[in-house]
Amino acid sequence: QRRRYMESADRINFSVGDIVKHKEYGFRGVIVALDPEPVVDVSRWDGLRDIKNPEAYPFYHVIPDQGDCIRAFGGERPSRYVCEANLEVCPISERNIDVDLEPEWKYDSNNR
Repeated sequence: QRRRYMESADRINFSVGDIVKHKEYGFRGVIVALDPEPVVDVSRWDGLRDIKNPEAYPFYHVIPDQGDCIRAFGGERPSRYVCEANLEVCPISERNIDVDLEPEWKYDSNNR
């Protein structure tokens, strides 16, 4: 698995600790882990219907801003599993986010 990760590292655009924004649903969050390819079947996910071959993209474990989740989904979500094609770098002016991170997770709100 490590070899597969290393082979796909050139197509991974985000890193652990990056603050990102979902292009379709608009929630912001911090990346806490990533998979070079999805580890679950994503072929029927609604949020991927406009993405050609989503299985070819890296997927990210994102701890989302809870206020954003309430607005986007009607309730809080502890985490989201997101295709890279649905993410963008969060604008600097929007990086003050409300996330529930475990004590061992730390991020710098001034990162990229």
